Amino acid sequence: MENEDQEFWKALLTNRNLRSRFIRDLEIQSIVSRSAEDLATRYRDEEMLPRKANASAQRVVSSRSW
Repeated sequence: MENEDQEFWKALLTNRNLRSRFIRDLEIQSIVSRSAEDLATRYRDEEMLPRKANASAQRVVSSRSW
């Protein structure tokens, strides 16, 4: 049984398609197990981070142009 498990994980990790599907399925499971509030908070945080990064990058660029 242990040898079969090792073969399964080896095949899973070396096969790009299987690995991608496995990761996608884990992400879906993770999303399903969260509450709506958790999902909203995560979405808000993910949306805010790129904007903050872009704003700080724009400040650096504008300060360098002077």
